[in-house]
Amino acid sequence: MKIALIIPRNTDEGEKSFYDYKFFSTFLFSKKYFSYLLAVPTLVSLTPPEHEIRVFDENIEDVDYNWPADLVGITVRTLFANRAYKIADTFREKGVKTVLGGIHPSMCTDEALEHCDTVVIGEAEYVWQSLLQDAQSGNLKRTYKADRQADLTASPLPGRFALSKNQYFADIVQTTKGCPFHCEFCSVHAFDGTRIRNKTVGQVIEE
Repeated sequence: MKIALIIPRNTDEGEKSFYDYKFFSTFLFSKKYFSYLLAVPTLVSLTPPEHEIRVFDENIEDVDYNWPADLVGITVRTLFANRAYKIADTFREKGVKTVLGGIHPSMCTDEALEHCDTVVIGEAEYVWQSLLQDAQSGNLKRTYKADRQADLTASPLPGRFALSKNQYFADIVQTTKGCPFHCEFCSVHAFDGTRIRNKTVGQVIEE
């Protein structure tokens, strides 16, 4: 299959936001954006090699809606949920199967399902390959949810090679997930769990 993985930009047309980091690009030594979301290169590394992947980060380049994707995956945070929904709606109008994942669809699943064929609830590490098999056979489920949290010590190296890496000012290395606290304003404990999970020192050094 041809798979498009998309990082939406933080703001939609005409919107202004404190988190519109494009303003800072003038200070980033000719780089187009500060950094990327790690969810997409993680999915790249989890995708079997027989599939063709193209990554679109709207902070770097426009989405090519004419690229012949068989499946589209979009990572969604609340900040850019409306933008993500517009992208998903456009692909669905073209008959392309569309998957939403990330914090916002996991917390607001019914809302997200109005704009896509499938929602991944929680972490994708243990469901992504099953989802791809179902998509290939034409049997996508409406939701996928792993029965356990991902073991970070078994995580593959993120597939950063698929990104326009020379366009970012900084790389991202994730060493832990989870938080034991329950701050009411924060989604980390709800999405990543209250148990702190770690990568090994060797993994972090290699990455």
